[in-house]
Amino acid sequence: MTAVEATGGWAWYSPTAAEIRGDRGDMWELSHVVTKMRVEWDGGSEVVTFERPRDRGVRKRVAIPAATKKLRFTIERVSKGAGGNNACLDGFKIFGK
Repeated sequence: MTAVEATGGWAWYSPTAAEIRGDRGDMWELSHVVTKMRVEWDGGSEVVTFERPRDRGVRKRVAIPAATKKLRFTIERVSKGAGGNNACLDGFKIFGK
């Protein structure tokens, strides 16, 4: 692996959530948004930060400078959402072999 990209939340409108809640079902607003995440690999780590107001749909890239066979993502801080007690993420994209 040479790099990873991550998002801090789920920038998606859920028709199911909208129907249940009677609102737009905006998962970015309903779910917690990760504001601090640690990415760890063999022999190193980096902290990635997100801000709810400006980082909707933003992917942040972390370079992995050493050969590694595993990654660990640790959510260290969140901005609480208006809905349930969960953090939803769009996903991660891993680069390299």
